[in-house]
Amino acid sequence: MKNIVTTSFEYARKSSAVESKGAGEKAQNGFLHTAGKALSNRATLPIAIMLLIFMINAWINPRIASYRGIDMLYSSAIPLVLIALGQMFLVISGGIDMGNGIAVGLTNILFAFVVAENPIMGTLGLALFVIAYGALGALIYVKRMPAIVVTLGASYIWRGIGLIIAPNPGGAEVPFIRAIFGFNCPLIPTPIVMAIVAGFVCWWIVKRSKYGMIICGSGNNPTAISRAGWSQMVAMIVTYMLAGGMLVLAGMAMNDISKGGDINSTSTYQMLSIATIILGGCEFTGGIASPVGIVAAAMAISSISTLLTMLNVDSNMQSAVTGLILIAALAMKLVSTVRRGKKA
Repeated sequence: MKNIVTTSFEYARKSSAVESKGAGEKAQNGFLHTAGKALSNRATLPIAIMLLIFMINAWINPRIASYRGIDMLYSSAIPLVLIALGQMFLVISGGIDMGNGIAVGLTNILFAFVVAENPIMGTLGLALFVIAYGALGALIYVKRMPAIVVTLGASYIWRGIGLIIAPNPGGAEVPFIRAIFGFNCPLIPTPIVMAIVAGFVCWWIVKRSKYGMIICGSGNNPTAISRAGWSQMVAMIVTYMLAGGMLVLAGMAMNDISKGGDINSTSTYQMLSIATIILGGCEFTGGIASPVGIVAAAMAISSISTLLTMLNVDSNMQSAVTGLILIAALAMKLVSTVRRGKKA
């Protein structure tokens, strides 16, 4: 009887040890799985770069970590956030926009010169702009023309219209735009709130809405979309109109920053938007994007100029240094993409 009791306690002790060891290994494996999943997420690298640049900025000038400092640091990032998200819609549908920089300049001019003086005519002009962007999508689909050619050609049209409306820089900030961008959100600076809202809305469109699946499918597997009964041409039109709508919002943000309008002041956004979506996790194969990563990448890229200014880098050298930083960041992104592909 004694042996039976002793054996029972010994078995229970060993079982408890095995269970504890199994639970520990399971928890450890669960942590490693979660950590690995987080590191492989497309948004991880751009978020890390954004935080790194912010911390360096704050280390050099601690006042940047304040409410006012964050507001000033990222206020100029909103146009790039919106332009890059618009570019994202086109890239995941298999296209690209090589004229979005000039297009934002046009929408800015429409706000500064037309909406400011005649809101009805200005609103009509902006609506026509969005419709024209949808027409670009129809043209690309019907004529099977490369998106890079059509959008680049359209940029000359946007520039011409902008020069007709405003041959010289000028205009004014629209009062309701001043009210929107001048509002101070409690606790969280307004630019951060705007970036989060823009990223969330685009994330919902791409990842959760039914039409987001169609947009992604039209770039990744257009045959399947057609077989499912969806019109690929309608998908192209809607996608380009979404991109046009984002450019209108970006024009609002530029109107707040410049307090006027200039067709030539936004041309650099064309290449910056491409660098942003690549760093943010977009793939030119179509159908793959990370709106959260794109927002983080846009805010990181926009804050580089502030960092270079505080480091006393000559203004003539800032473009070159910014380019080198972007190349390094994109190289890191390429390495992570290759690793992700090997694991797959």
